[in-house]
Amino acid sequence: MSSSEQRTKLTLFSSTSTGKLKKTTQVLHCIREYGPDLSEVKERYQRESGTNTKLAGTWIEQLQELGVVSTDYSVERIRLTDQGVDILEWRNSPSKEPVPLSMVRAFAETYVGFYDTIALLSVIPARVSQVKELLNTLYDLNLESNTQAKQRVGWLLSMDLAKRNSGHEYSLTERGHDVYEDFQTEIGPPEASSLLVPGEAGQSSTTGEVVDSGPTTNADPKSGTRNSTPDETIDLPFLEDRPRKVVSIHVAKSDGTDERYERTVGTDVTIDAAEPLPHKEYQNKAVRYWSCDPKREEQVGDLGRGDVVLFHHHDEGYLSSATVLDTFRGKMQDTEHELHVLFEEVCEAAVERDDLFEVYGWRSHPTSHWARIDQKDNAAILDQYESIDEFISDTKGTVQFNYWSYQNWSIKQDFARQLSRQLQRKGQVILYGPPGTGKTFVGEAFAKWWTGKQTETNPTTYQTESVTFHPAFSYEDFIEGYSVIGGDNEEPTNGTDEARSDTSVKSPYGLKRGVFKQFCRTASRALDATPDGRLPPRYVLVIDELNRGNVPQIFGEIITLLEKDKRGSNRQLSQSGQEFEVPENVYIIATMNTADQSISKLDAALRRRFAAMSLAPEYDTLYDSIEEFPDNKQDAAELVGSSRNDAEAMIAASVLALEIINKKITAVRGLGKGKRIGHAYLHPDVWMTSNGDTSTDTELADVWRYDILPLLEEYFFDDLEQLEQRVFEGDAEFVKEGTNDVLKLTPSDLKENLRMFVMDNQHEIDIEFETE
Repeated sequence: MSSSEQRTKLTLFSSTSTGKLKKTTQVLHCIREYGPDLSEVKERYQRESGTNTKLAGTWIEQLQELGVVSTDYSVERIRLTDQGVDILEWRNSPSKEPVPLSMVRAFAETYVGFYDTIALLSVIPARVSQVKELLNTLYDLNLESNTQAKQRVGWLLSMDLAKRNSGHEYSLTERGHDVYEDFQTEIGPPEASSLLVPGEAGQSSTTGEVVDSGPTTNADPKSGTRNSTPDETIDLPFLEDRPRKVVSIHVAKSDGTDERYERTVGTDVTIDAAEPLPHKEYQNKAVRYWSCDPKREEQVGDLGRGDVVLFHHHDEGYLSSATVLDTFRGKMQDTEHELHVLFEEVCEAAVERDDLFEVYGWRSHPTSHWARIDQKDNAAILDQYESIDEFISDTKGTVQFNYWSYQNWSIKQDFARQLSRQLQRKGQVILYGPPGTGKTFVGEAFAKWWTGKQTETNPTTYQTESVTFHPAFSYEDFIEGYSVIGGDNEEPTNGTDEARSDTSVKSPYGLKRGVFKQFCRTASRALDATPDGRLPPRYVLVIDELNRGNVPQIFGEIITLLEKDKRGSNRQLSQSGQEFEVPENVYIIATMNTADQSISKLDAALRRRFAAMSLAPEYDTLYDSIEEFPDNKQDAAELVGSSRNDAEAMIAASVLALEIINKKITAVRGLGKGKRIGHAYLHPDVWMTSNGDTSTDTELADVWRYDILPLLEEYFFDDLEQLEQRVFEGDAEFVKEGTNDVLKLTPSDLKENLRMFVMDNQHEIDIEFETE
């Protein structure tokens, strides 16, 4: 068989798509283990495959065409190339990464029509027969059967580049679209690009011309998209636009349902206290829930976000009105039921049973336990209310639980409102402050809360991403750049369009999208797909440690596009020459540590485009955080002034001592407020464990000995005498006299020294101590 025939007939392991890669890597394994003798490799493959299948010579020839093996038939020798080794290592890797891009590219450059098949599926969902017609038109192949086309789409399936719907139509996955976009830049447009022109819905012309089918039919029917394109394979966050359901559930005593209600809906116990969610990941697991038999939900239809459940009790009437966040099915430890309804709000019910029963003609609650009260045949309720939404509003009394409350997300209300306002005003915000003030935690928690609380979106669709800047982080990582993509090619591209489109120049480099470019691409698709009458979903990128990177170099020319009035405007990127825009629904929250005074050194052009919000140490966050911590500053002072020598007294002294130290640091010339020590160092979530292996006072002593005191020593490294004189003045001893070394105090000694330090410096925090 000639080389051209091999490249046309992609017969390599012509089997099911799921078995193709397995058989390919099985051959590569035999070559690595039993080569270079070709006869031994063939014999071992037949033995290890567990069948009578022989290693066909055409397969070896095609593997050689792909560049994964090298053969010398004159001496019957075979070996793996570097690319073959990479593929084998990928297959044996425990991390389930997609097939290497180098292998996809090898197929695209080796087999006739493989790249064109990808191009076709990027435009319309196509059947195998349409792929065959495309190949015949482009390459004059006169294929009469679908075999060659089926082999190509089969390989695309095995590489996770394509998917098939129930109508046996193939389309690209999100990864397939990414690969196709990259290939257009790296190896030029495919032959099929001249045929893929807009036309009437998805038909092939008599000349074999494939035309655009318009919006994809594979989109989520609940997405309600507009201006959708086949490239939109991302998970759109939109919920189905439908009327809200209202379901009345009877909480019966006979089967213990009332006890279960009190344990889940009627108390402060949330699902995170019961068990981690088994099937779905939510931004916050502190959510109230109701578990039941899935057959109950089937009686009224699926429940979704925004629907309302009214809980009724035989003796007490209506108990609560609960708004649904989501539902999931699975086993949990505290119940045998498999359907779990999560609530984003639970209110006392403000509806009278007699009034509602009269409207629906009920003498008692329906025995089925679940009953729809918003159905058209029960339209009598609309005689008293203008709409179901108005009825729902009137059923809600005092709020008992709110999933989106600031407390549940550990966010301060005033701060959240300010941050929201600044993001809406500028598009991006810098959270700056001393180390340990919770900048990253607050930024990421706010991003998840702010994106998730949009009422018409799916709470399990994440619209946030985090990235950390560092000295090696570059424009290429953030926006785009050329980097090694694998392969044996030795001649790199010179970066010109001519070189990128010349498939004879086999460059190991390819253009890759950076974090921000990919993030904007996803947000832009969601923005384009936003249904009429809805706000576009927010997408928030959190950049941690902004000041550790070379910020002007990382942002490059897109710095202009960050401005609110420039959103939607295009700029040509310096590397690819492609047009790029920052969508209006993209927001950035950056964090910056002020210990090195970097806020004052920030590039002026970037600084002007960010609103800046300061985060200071919040001692109130520590008080009453858990049982061992004092409820307030006065309680902490009473504990320090008492004769108690336990862990709680040490905790109280630590919180007060931290506040005093920060007051003193602020007054030291050359340090100032940017060098204060954040409250996060003492937060129980950071240092307090529950395994019982280490005592509480030892754990807290470790924070002082190995975190706080070394940080202070670093601040005063050139003059440790000043640390003792300006910060630790008084009888407390933290610095060794003579050597000026910070002492490694035992928990008992540290406890007493902290107490003395606080008592000696009580004037710094404006509080009086009553000693026993």
